[in-house]
Amino acid sequence: GEIALSSLPRIEQIFVNAPAGWRPRDMERRLFVARRRIEKRVQDDSFYVCSFSNLVTIYKGLCMPAD
Repeated sequence: GEIALSSLPRIEQIFVNAPAGWRPRDMERRLFVARRRIEKRVQDDSFYVCSFSNLVTIYKGLCMPAD
């Protein structure tokens, strides 16, 4: 309904390929730095980066307390 649409979150998922020859820890470090820069630039309480990792996958469920 209207109330649900007014609080609907905007969710984006991105995929990034590491350049050839990069080690996983190099990519992880670059993604960490990118995340910190993005968070500092946006400075909005409603903005949240769930994960920027090439090693970890996070599942976030959007559930009501009754679920």
